[in-house]
Amino acid sequence: MPRENTNKPRKMGKNLYGLGFSPLSIGNKDHAFPEELMSQKETGTFAIMGSDGYMISSEYIGRTKAHIEAFAERMVSDNTLGKIYKMTLDENLVRTVIDSDNMMTNGIVIPHGKDPISSIRFNVGIEYFERATSAAIVTASDIKVEIEFDIVRGTYSKTFLINEPIDQINLLAYKIDYTDYPEKTADDKFYLRVHKFKVILPESFNKETHTVAVHDILIGVVGGDSKW
Repeated sequence: MPRENTNKPRKMGKNLYGLGFSPLSIGNKDHAFPEELMSQKETGTFAIMGSDGYMISSEYIGRTKAHIEAFAERMVSDNTLGKIYKMTLDENLVRTVIDSDNMMTNGIVIPHGKDPISSIRFNVGIEYFERATSAAIVTASDIKVEIEFDIVRGTYSKTFLINEPIDQINLLAYKIDYTDYPEKTADDKFYLRVHKFKVILPESFNKETHTVAVHDILIGVVGGDSKW
């Protein structure tokens, strides 16, 4: 008879870190945001850089807590317990870029100590709107997300590339295989290093009239002590 899982998600704030990643949106810069905020310039503090980027007040901040809690609940139900990291630099800002090619990160690194990383989970909070009416457009399966990351053990690293529809990325746990790594030493430490994040929109997406906004990017790092 299966044993009941008595683990509960941590309360928000226990293992959440700002890791140099700003929330962002793609499309029309004027979507539903106050005009005075549109005049703000780049500060240089964001890891996602785009020449056409603006900072604007986030209307999605109220969803952050629910997003994290839902992600934690899924990890518990799937028995993939681990630490949750929120890839945002500043919860009060969202950035708009016209072209998703302008999204990249400056080597976000999550240390994991001497405990192997057994799997990685991602959960991307994303919204999509028609500018004039804020009506929902397209479906989640039409939007792809590409994430490239390294799993580092000691001095050796291996690159993994995920390119999946958003609804698939938010469901799957990506198991880490260390088959090709050299023999482990006692001093080896494990790291997750994320160096690419990109939203891929369907060709029919009209960037002048529609907006896709990423309000939270969560990472679940599984392995080591799995007790919450």
